[in-house]
Amino acid sequence: MNALSTFDLYLWNLYVPILNEKSFKNRLLCIIALCYISIYRLPRKFLINYFRGNGKEMVIDSDKLIMRNNVVLNKLTEAITIFKNNGLTEGEFNICQTDVHDPNYKYSVGSFRVNYSIHNESIDIRIDSDYHFQHNPDRLTKHLHNWLYSKTLKGCARSFTVQSSPLTKTFSELIYAKTNNKQRKLPKHVYLV
Repeated sequence: MNALSTFDLYLWNLYVPILNEKSFKNRLLCIIALCYISIYRLPRKFLINYFRGNGKEMVIDSDKLIMRNNVVLNKLTEAITIFKNNGLTEGEFNICQTDVHDPNYKYSVGSFRVNYSIHNESIDIRIDSDYHFQHNPDRLTKHLHNWLYSKTLKGCARSFTVQSSPLTKTFSELIYAKTNNKQRKLPKHVYLV
Protein backbone atom coordinates (compact mmCIF):
# COMPACT_ATOMS: atom_id res chain seq x y z
CA MET A 1 0.00 0.00 0.00
CA ASN A 2 1.52 3.35 -0.95
CA ALA A 3 2.07 6.22 1.48
CA LEU A 4 -0.96 8.27 0.36
CA SER A 5 -3.30 5.30 0.77
CA THR A 6 -1.87 4.63 4.22
CA PHE A 7 -2.36 8.29 5.16
CA ASP A 8 -5.92 8.17 3.83
CA LEU A 9 -6.65 5.13 5.99
CA TYR A 10 -5.14 6.88 9.02
CA LEU A 11 -7.27 9.96 8.35
CA TRP A 12 -10.49 7.95 8.05
CA ASN A 13 -9.84 5.78 11.10
CA LEU A 14 -8.67 8.50 13.49
CA TYR A 15 -9.77 11.96 12.38
CA VAL A 16 -13.04 11.56 10.46
CA PRO A 17 -14.88 9.80 13.33
CA ILE A 18 -14.66 12.99 15.41
CA LEU A 19 -16.38 15.00 12.67
CA ASN A 20 -20.11 15.17 12.22
CA GLU A 21 -22.40 16.25 9.41
CA LYS A 22 -22.62 19.83 10.74
CA SER A 23 -18.82 20.19 10.56
CA PHE A 24 -19.13 20.54 6.80
CA LYS A 25 -21.39 23.60 7.11
CA ASN A 26 -18.10 25.44 7.56
CA ARG A 27 -16.95 26.50 4.05
CA LEU A 28 -13.31 26.43 5.17
CA LEU A 29 -13.62 22.75 6.09
CA CYS A 30 -15.32 22.09 2.72
CA ILE A 31 -12.45 23.77 0.89
CA ILE A 32 -9.91 21.79 2.95
CA ALA A 33 -11.78 18.58 2.04
CA LEU A 34 -11.69 19.50 -1.68
CA CYS A 35 -7.98 20.35 -1.42
CA TYR A 36 -7.36 17.03 0.31
CA ILE A 37 -9.06 14.92 -2.36
CA SER A 38 -7.22 17.00 -4.99
CA ILE A 39 -3.97 15.49 -3.72
CA TYR A 40 -4.97 12.37 -5.64
CA ARG A 41 -4.55 12.56 -9.43
CA LEU A 42 -7.88 11.11 -10.57
CA PRO A 43 -10.17 13.04 -8.19
CA ARG A 44 -8.32 16.23 -9.17
CA LYS A 45 -9.01 15.51 -12.87
CA PHE A 46 -12.67 14.81 -12.07
CA LEU A 47 -13.08 18.08 -10.12
CA ILE A 48 -11.44 20.05 -12.94
CA ASN A 49 -13.79 18.39 -15.43
CA TYR A 50 -16.76 19.11 -13.14
CA PHE A 51 -15.96 22.84 -13.04
CA ARG A 52 -14.41 23.34 -16.50
CA GLY A 53 -15.36 20.35 -18.62
CA ASN A 54 -18.85 21.33 -19.82
CA GLY A 55 -20.10 17.80 -19.12
CA LYS A 56 -17.33 16.03 -21.06
CA GLU A 57 -17.31 12.25 -20.47
CA MET A 58 -14.34 10.83 -18.52
CA VAL A 59 -12.74 7.47 -19.29
CA ILE A 60 -11.13 5.49 -16.45
CA ASP A 61 -8.85 2.45 -16.34
CA SER A 62 -11.19 -0.41 -15.45
CA ASP A 63 -8.31 -2.84 -14.84
CA LYS A 64 -6.86 -0.70 -12.03
CA LEU A 65 -10.28 0.02 -10.53
CA ILE A 66 -11.20 -3.66 -10.31
CA MET A 67 -7.82 -5.16 -9.48
CA ARG A 68 -6.86 -2.57 -6.81
CA ASN A 69 -10.11 -2.87 -4.86
CA ASN A 70 -10.59 -6.24 -3.19
CA VAL A 71 -14.30 -5.84 -2.50
CA VAL A 72 -15.00 -4.98 -6.14
CA LEU A 73 -12.95 -7.96 -7.34
CA ASN A 74 -14.67 -10.29 -4.85
CA LYS A 75 -18.15 -9.13 -5.87
CA LEU A 76 -17.29 -9.53 -9.53
CA THR A 77 -16.01 -13.11 -9.14
CA GLU A 78 -19.03 -14.04 -6.99
CA ALA A 79 -21.48 -12.59 -9.51
CA ILE A 80 -19.79 -14.34 -12.44
CA THR A 81 -19.73 -17.65 -10.55
CA ILE A 82 -23.48 -17.42 -9.89
CA PHE A 83 -24.23 -16.43 -13.49
CA LYS A 84 -22.04 -19.19 -14.95
CA ASN A 85 -23.71 -21.78 -12.69
CA ASN A 86 -27.13 -20.64 -13.87
CA GLY A 87 -26.14 -20.61 -17.55
CA LEU A 88 -26.53 -16.83 -17.88
CA THR A 89 -24.11 -14.79 -19.98
CA GLU A 90 -24.73 -11.14 -19.07
CA GLY A 91 -25.21 -9.32 -15.82
CA GLU A 92 -24.58 -6.22 -13.79
CA PHE A 93 -24.29 -5.13 -10.19
CA ASN A 94 -23.73 -1.91 -8.28
CA ILE A 95 -20.73 -0.99 -6.16
CA CYS A 96 -21.13 1.45 -3.28
CA GLN A 97 -18.46 4.04 -2.52
CA THR A 98 -17.74 2.30 0.79
CA ASP A 99 -16.66 -0.80 -1.18
CA VAL A 100 -13.85 1.15 -2.84
CA HIS A 101 -10.73 1.65 -0.74
CA ASP A 102 -8.25 3.05 -3.30
CA PRO A 103 -8.51 6.85 -2.70
CA ASN A 104 -8.01 7.61 -6.39
CA TYR A 105 -11.27 5.84 -7.20
CA LYS A 106 -13.14 6.38 -3.91
CA TYR A 107 -12.99 10.17 -4.33
CA SER A 108 -13.55 10.26 -8.08
CA VAL A 109 -15.78 7.48 -9.39
CA GLY A 110 -17.37 6.70 -6.01
CA SER A 111 -20.37 4.41 -6.60
CA PHE A 112 -20.65 2.74 -9.99
CA ARG A 113 -22.21 -0.11 -12.01
CA VAL A 114 -20.23 -3.10 -13.27
CA ASN A 115 -21.57 -4.75 -16.46
CA TYR A 116 -20.13 -8.03 -17.67
CA SER A 117 -20.62 -10.45 -20.55
CA ILE A 118 -19.37 -14.02 -20.41
CA HIS A 119 -18.03 -15.53 -23.66
CA ASN A 120 -16.77 -19.06 -22.97
CA GLU A 121 -13.60 -18.38 -20.93
CA SER A 122 -13.31 -14.65 -21.56
CA ILE A 123 -15.29 -12.03 -19.71
CA ASP A 124 -15.88 -8.51 -21.05
CA ILE A 125 -16.21 -5.98 -18.24
CA ARG A 126 -17.51 -2.40 -18.46
CA ILE A 127 -17.98 0.17 -15.74
CA ASP A 128 -20.21 3.21 -15.89
CA SER A 129 -21.15 5.93 -13.44
CA ASP A 130 -22.37 9.50 -13.22
CA TYR A 131 -20.24 12.16 -11.56
CA HIS A 132 -22.59 14.48 -9.77
CA PHE A 133 -23.29 15.87 -6.34
CA GLN A 134 -26.65 15.12 -4.77
CA HIS A 135 -28.98 17.45 -2.93
CA ASN A 136 -29.30 16.40 0.74
CA PRO A 137 -27.61 12.99 0.51
CA ASP A 138 -27.53 10.75 3.56
CA ARG A 139 -23.80 11.01 4.25
CA LEU A 140 -21.25 12.75 6.43
CA THR A 141 -20.44 15.34 3.76
CA LYS A 142 -24.08 16.29 3.12
CA HIS A 143 -23.39 20.05 3.33
CA LEU A 144 -20.35 19.78 1.02
CA HIS A 145 -22.51 17.93 -1.52
CA ASN A 146 -25.25 20.56 -1.20
CA TRP A 147 -22.71 23.34 -1.81
CA LEU A 148 -21.31 21.61 -4.92
CA TYR A 149 -24.84 20.75 -6.10
CA SER A 150 -25.72 24.46 -5.90
CA LYS A 151 -22.79 25.15 -8.25
CA THR A 152 -24.46 22.88 -10.80
CA LEU A 153 -27.77 24.72 -10.44
CA LYS A 154 -26.01 28.06 -10.97
CA GLY A 155 -24.31 26.75 -14.13
CA CYS A 156 -20.81 27.03 -12.60
CA ALA A 157 -20.31 23.26 -12.87
CA ARG A 158 -21.69 20.33 -14.89
CA SER A 159 -22.28 16.69 -14.07
CA PHE A 160 -20.82 14.15 -16.47
CA THR A 161 -20.74 10.45 -17.24
CA VAL A 162 -17.86 8.11 -16.47
CA GLN A 163 -17.05 5.12 -18.68
CA SER A 164 -14.30 2.56 -18.36
CA SER A 165 -11.74 1.43 -20.86
CA PRO A 166 -12.57 -2.00 -22.33
CA LEU A 167 -11.42 -4.87 -20.15
CA THR A 168 -11.36 -8.56 -21.04
CA LYS A 169 -10.18 -11.12 -18.49
CA THR A 170 -10.50 -14.85 -18.12
CA PHE A 171 -12.25 -16.19 -15.05
CA SER A 172 -9.02 -17.88 -13.94
CA GLU A 173 -7.19 -14.49 -14.09
CA LEU A 174 -9.83 -12.96 -11.84
CA ILE A 175 -9.64 -15.85 -9.37
CA TYR A 176 -5.82 -15.64 -9.34
CA ALA A 177 -5.96 -11.87 -8.64
CA LYS A 178 -8.53 -12.47 -5.89
CA THR A 179 -6.26 -15.06 -4.25
CA ASN A 180 -3.22 -12.74 -4.51
CA ASN A 181 -5.13 -9.84 -2.95
CA LYS A 182 -6.18 -11.79 0.17
CA GLN A 183 -2.97 -10.76 1.93
CA ARG A 184 -3.80 -7.07 1.53
CA LYS A 185 -5.18 -5.29 4.58
CA LEU A 186 -8.64 -3.89 3.94
CA PRO A 187 -9.63 -0.48 5.31
CA LYS A 188 -11.86 -0.27 8.37
CA HIS A 189 -13.99 2.78 7.54
CA VAL A 190 -17.49 2.77 6.10
CA TYR A 191 -18.32 6.46 5.79
CA LEU A 192 -19.94 7.74 2.63
CA VAL A 193 -18.10 10.83 1.43
